[in-house]
Amino acid sequence: MEKGFTLVEILAGIFIFVLVVGTATSLLISAFNAQKRALAIREVIDGASYVIDYMSRAISMAKKDDLEIRGITFSCLPSSYFNYYVENSNQKITFRTYKLNECQSFFLEGGKIKETRAGQTNYLTPEGLEVTNLKFFVQGDDQNDNLQPKVTIFLEIQKKGQPATKISLQTTITQKDLDF
Repeated sequence: MEKGFTLVEILAGIFIFVLVVGTATSLLISAFNAQKRALAIREVIDGASYVIDYMSRAISMAKKDDLEIRGITFSCLPSSYFNYYVENSNQKITFRTYKLNECQSFFLEGGKIKETRAGQTNYLTPEGLEVTNLKFFVQGDDQNDNLQPKVTIFLEIQKKGQPATKISLQTTITQKDLDF
């Protein structure tokens, strides 16, 4: 009597092998896709963190627009004795930096956050990211309200062409220079 496998046993073995390999492959592909999405979200978070941190530091160091040297008044804002000026449906903020005579602005243009300072313009967001919303809200800027000025920044950012990576951030910054 010869020992061997029947056709049914061989087919059952092949079916089980294909099932195990198919499941393992599916799990591996899912893991790769999850890692790819996690890396994309990490890129968005890193870019957003940089932009928020950079703008927060600059905005917190703003000075009241009341600079007068030797009888000459320097002004960045349309009204004197204000700290911030928000325009374009709250998508642009302008202020005087802690350095003399420098006006600085942050604004949204073409899906990117731009900065203008001392006549130079720079993009703050990395090339692969798209800002879908940027808003600035100022409180306490009135000279008669006895409040320290604060700016709230609202930002929505995503990887270009990947809406599933969109994140929303909001932070509020108080001005370091006392407002009296």
